[in-house]
Parts: sequence; structure tokens; C-alpha cells
Amino acid sequence: MADCARLNYACTNGSSISFDITGGAAPPVYCWKKELFSLYFEDTNFNGSIVLPDVFETYRITFEGGWPARANVTAAEVEAFRNKTTIDEADILNLTGVTSPLLLNISSIDFPDLVNISDLSIRYSGNLSSLTMPKLENINGRLHLDLSYGPAISLSFPKLSQVEQDMYLEGKIDALEFPALDSSRHINVTTTGDLDCLAFAKSVVNTTKWPVENEGPENRNSSVVCNSNTASVTMHPMPPPPEESTGSRDGLDFCRSLILLAILVAGASSMTERTKLVYQQDGEQLLHTANVLSIVPVSELPKPDQALVKDSSDIEHAVITESTIFYVQGGGQPSDIGIMTKANSSFEVQSVRQPAHGGQILHLGRFVPVGAIAFDAGEEIQQHVDAEKRNLYSRLHTAGHILGLAINALCREGVLPPLTESKASHYPDSAAVEFGGLIEGKHKDVIQAKTDEFVRSARPVKIHWWSMEELLEKCSGVTEGFELPEGEVMGRVVEMEGLGSYPCGGTHVQDCSQVGKIEVKKISRSKGISRVSYRVA
Repeated sequence: MADCARLNYACTNGSSISFDITGGAAPPVYCWKKELFSLYFEDTNFNGSIVLPDVFETYRITFEGGWPARANVTAAEVEAFRNKTTIDEADILNLTGVTSPLLLNISSIDFPDLVNISDLSIRYSGNLSSLTMPKLENINGRLHLDLSYGPAISLSFPKLSQVEQDMYLEGKIDALEFPALDSSRHINVTTTGDLDCLAFAKSVVNTTKWPVENEGPENRNSSVVCNSNTASVTMHPMPPPPEESTGSRDGLDFCRSLILLAILVAGASSMTERTKLVYQQDGEQLLHTANVLSIVPVSELPKPDQALVKDSSDIEHAVITESTIFYVQGGGQPSDIGIMTKANSSFEVQSVRQPAHGGQILHLGRFVPVGAIAFDAGEEIQQHVDAEKRNLYSRLHTAGHILGLAINALCREGVLPPLTESKASHYPDSAAVEFGGLIEGKHKDVIQAKTDEFVRSARPVKIHWWSMEELLEKCSGVTEGFELPEGEVMGRVVEMEGLGSYPCGGTHVQDCSQVGKIEVKKISRSKGISRVSYRVA
């Protein structure tokens, strides 16, 4: 296969094209090679080996097949599928029309020169038996290899020294080596092959990070988890004990080398259930009954989650519930605020955040008044969202998409030059959309006029759940390396009917006119990025 970096070209007419140099022809003369930003490979018809030399550094590399979806699948069917506690082949067949994913047929992948990358992901590959990256040293994000559909494989990363986030590896793994690894947050391996989990865990346990500030082994997160057909190993380091003047040192030496080891025969424990996000199905609901799963003092949260708390004087506890109508901060939108109540107790929700690990949403705040009785796990409570804030944030979010679609429309009309949509913020004091390319200040009035036109149209704002294929085909604002959330087969989309759509998990108003007046405040430019700031009135 051709050098990947030679497949992508920028052209003087403003377009960006892909050109396969293996076709025997040269690219157009007005196009030049541009630096590889990321690679996404999903061609299930390709057979054989992929060798990509001369790629030294890139943002993200993704190889994945995927689950198809029926063209007429409904949001209700997707929600019912998500809510099932157990899923069998009949459930999958009903949602997708098939009982197994479409698999890649690549037999080997070789990046002989790759040194640095942000994220590496391989999923739904049915024939991969060799993965070679002899010079890879740094992964600034995640390493995710789900090879569970493929043949036996031995993996070695001889120079990989740092993985800043988590490593998840699954498949028929016979051997796994990280001889140069000296820094990683968490390693999780599941193998049906011949890998010796205990030996592997011992080889990497002291390279991983973990929250040493927590007191007591029962509060420490695992650094290395390895599950095989015969055993499950969980291991993490501990600080060395103080020197002692007398007595045998055998026990201490054992503790320093293994530190903490728990071996559980016959498999791993089940995953923690994720919080159901009710607002993704009904953005108008402001009152909801939910069951409490746990209440945790902020001081007892893992250190990465404690870092989410900006003002500890107002936030004392995290309440976790099995479902929530509170929007979780992310996607450029602030979290909801509000209150959770039962008969004799109230909890002020100041912030709602996704934890560093897992899917149980953290409602951060405090019980009121001071000294009020806390909730108990298993209790039923009422969630009340602050309606005024929800409406403001929904208006701002929809307004940002309307503004983005207005700019895209002006590009298609030739009023603006070709632009690449980048990112957006929908916070009240910093709302803006960003585009790669030059938007001159003289275009502010025409952008305002097109935005006003879209608002006056009062087009319905609709929520859909689309397959990855449909999402990529129809949506604006899909950045390089876009992926569906872990374990999802459908993506949530917001559509301004007749104007366009975006992949989006946020809350929105019901039609474009409900955003009110969108004021285009200013256009700023820096390092090839144009930022269009706005506000709603």
C-alpha cells in the first residue's frame, strides 16, 4: 500500500483531496502533499498487508470495522437496546440486521518509522496477525487494541516508553512485551491466548501510575489488570516501607518487588454500570425520579476526579445515581445545575462531570442546609434542573450550530472561501465557532444576515441516532479522527431541519427561532484559525 502521507493533498483551489498514488497516475499539478494529521481506515474489502513508511508523528491512527445499522432503526429501538441488562444475538440482529460486525481483513500493519502519536486504536479486525511499530516511543493519549475477532497474535513495543492515558488490549494474545515502558496510567489486558498474566503484570507493575495519596490498599486503583482463561491478576505498586533495623527482610523485599498482588481464579469482575443519560432522549424534561447508587465525599474521590472540583468550599460530596437528567459538562456546553431532594434532605448540584474512569456520572455539590441528612444508597430521590440555566445553555448550543451552518452555507455560495470547521464553545462568556482558513472582518455583516435568515426560518430542531456511515455522510463539523463513544453503535445527531446537522450530545431548543437573537460579535484570526464570537439575546 502507498505511503499514507502521500495520499492527502491540499490544493490551490482551496479543496482537500485524497489521491491513491498506487493508481499509476500523478496527482493534479495544483495540489501538494500536506502533513498527515490522522489516519482512519475502515475498508473491509481490503485484503493483505499495510506498510506505511515515512510517518514519524501523527495525531491519531484508527483501524476499525464496525456494526452496520438498519436504515429504518428508530431512537426508541436504540434506547431499548441500551437499557437491556443482558444482550443476546436476537437483540443485535434486531438493531443492526446482523449478528456480527463487519471485520477488517488486514493481515498485518507496519509503521516502521512512527515515533510519536496521540491515540492508536484497532477494533473489529478479523485477520490481523502482525502489528509492527519498532520505533514507537510515545503515545500521548490512549492505546486501544480490540483484536478479539482475530487470530492469535504476539505483540511487542520495544521502544514504547510512555503512554499518558490508559492501555486496553483484548484478543488471543500469546505474548505481550513493553521492555522500555516507564510511564503509564493504567493497563488492562484480556486474553484468550497463552499469555502468562502473572508474569506480564510483574514485568510492568512498577511503570504505572496510581493515586498514592489515597490511604489504605482498599482505596487504591489497580494499575495493571490482566484476565486470561485461567486467572485474573490485579496488581499495583506501593511505596516502599520504612527501613527497619532488625528482623527478616524477605517479606519486605517481596513487597517491594510485587508490592500488591491479588489473583482471582476464573475470570474478571463485571464492569460498573453506566449512568443512563435521560436528557439525551428528552431534553425538555426538567424533573426526574432516580435511585441513588452512592454518596462520596470529595476528599475520598480518586485524585483525577478531585481535580474536577474548582471551589471545595461549595462542593463537598459527589452523588451518583443510576440515571440523570442533568447535562454532563462537555462538548463545549456547561453542565446543568439544580437540586436533588427527598422528603427531609436536599442536595445542591453545582457541577455535573464525567469521571476520569468509568461511566458513573458525578453530581458535585453539597447538602443543604449545613448538617442536613444525607441520602442513602438505594433511596429514590427527585432531580430538579434549573430551568433558566438549561434554557440559556440550550439556546447557546443551538445558536452555535446555526452560526456554523450559516458560515458553511456562505462557503457553498462562494461568498466565503473554502473553510474547515474546527471546534466550538457554547459558554455564555466565551461562545464562538472556529474554522480553519481565513474569514476577513469585512464578512461580519453577511454572516450576521445569513444567521438572521436561519433563525427567522424557525426550522425544527430534531435529535436522531445515526450509524457512523450516515453520520459521516450527512453531518457538518466532523473533525479528523472522530469516533463514536466506547461501546456505541449509533451516534447522536442534532439536525436543524433543511439546514444541516452535527454530531452532538448537547441540549437544544425545539426550533431555530427559539434561540432568540444571535449577535455576531467579532471575527478574530490567529495561526490560520478564524474565530467567530457570538452571544444570544
